[in-house]
Amino acid sequence: FKQAQDTVTKMELDGLVVIGGDDSNTNACLLAEYFE
Repeated sequence: FKQAQDTVTKMELDGLVVIGGDDSNTNACLLAEYFE
């Protein structure tokens, strides 16, 4: 999650879209909690 946060910060992104299979919602939720 640290690498994702570093990339979002470096690229000055306003959002992040998680695309994938069964665990996408879980991973999106975990990322959102980590980014807080």
